[in-house]
Amino acid sequence: MATLSSANDSMRAMAPTSLRLTKRLTNAAFDQEVSSLGAAKNDLSNFVQGAGLSVIVVTNDLRILRFTESARAFLPLRPADVGRPLSEIRSGVDHERIVECAREANKKLQAGEVLTKIGRTTVLVRMSPYRTEENCIEGLVIAFVDVGALIESLRTAGIAEFPAAPVLD
Repeated sequence: MATLSSANDSMRAMAPTSLRLTKRLTNAAFDQEVSSLGAAKNDLSNFVQGAGLSVIVVTNDLRILRFTESARAFLPLRPADVGRPLSEIRSGVDHERIVECAREANKKLQAGEVLTKIGRTTVLVRMSPYRTEENCIEGLVIAFVDVGALIESLRTAGIAEFPAAPVLD
């Protein structure tokens, strides 16, 4: 009986130590995961900034979720615009066509494009579904690509003809 009691006492004494070790190992694993996620976020942020991507991410109801700094060259966006409906952001863009294309892309779950002019710049606005890792659609990614110089070069070279996009102030 004394041996069983001694074993129980030993186990009780070891339990806190074992729990502390388990806690330390779990915390170390979480710390490593957080560090890895931070590195992935930094990589993605540097990629987007380095590539000069002009992107707006909107929710399924077309509210602004986030945007890149370079997207501000195409739309007058401010940090306070996060959460606002895209339809409320007004500028010299063919706004109604862009919002309508966004609604269609969101409804059909397919990419859509609008060729328009912002000032004197011809811009391709491309919308595609924002898919999660679980393949759920949680909104749209709207990308702005300045294609003015490309179109002008192709016209000058006589390689291609493009319809004139509407000129907007």
